[in-house]
Amino acid sequence: MQPTSNATTNLPERLPRLTWQRRAARRIILWLDRLIVALLINLKVEGVENIPEAGPLIVVANHLAGADLVVAAAISPWAVEVMIKDTLRSMPVVGWLLYLYGPIWVEPFSADRAAIRASLASLEDRRVLVVAPEGRESRTGALEAGTAGAAFIALRSGAPILPLGIAGTELVLPTLRKFRRPLVQLNIGEAFRLERTGERRTDINNGKREIMKRLAALLPLKYRGVYADGGS
Repeated sequence: MQPTSNATTNLPERLPRLTWQRRAARRIILWLDRLIVALLINLKVEGVENIPEAGPLIVVANHLAGADLVVAAAISPWAVEVMIKDTLRSMPVVGWLLYLYGPIWVEPFSADRAAIRASLASLEDRRVLVVAPEGRESRTGALEAGTAGAAFIALRSGAPILPLGIAGTELVLPTLRKFRRPLVQLNIGEAFRLERTGERRTDINNGKREIMKRLAALLPLKYRGVYADGGS
């Protein structure tokens, strides 16, 4: 099911308008993405039955490499809203494709309130939002400490969360350079909502721990990082 918004809807500046041109561009980009993944990657997926039919929904995933979004998009039944670093605008080809798709641009290394407002508006518009709760690509090849962003958006919006564990994407480019198909595993957990106590800071901290615990449970042990022993 697709979102119902259109170009005339009063939405925050950073949230992409779903014009017919953008819808068409997204369909083409996703079709190409699925074709590339099918040809080049040995993709194993578990938990497809856990994917809801429509938004509002927050998809949280660990972030190992640039290939994460490419692989995850190949199994998505929707054209999701993604938060992308503003610095990628200037990249050849990649920046142009992102411009056509229409992400929520984020200023790196800052508390980007405009991006947060756009994210919340996307959920009000019943869209599907993808968030990396670690806040960046892992520097260790495993889970790093979660940030408050995903929990804040989930608590503020009340939207359900779908956890997605990704394993193997850090080896995609090195394996392709050897003219071999890399193995990537996607594990999709059950959707859940964060509980509220009424105390904002406590709720965000508890929500952050719950999100990271759910992600760790979907990953092989070597990818659990700081959550390997259930740590917070």
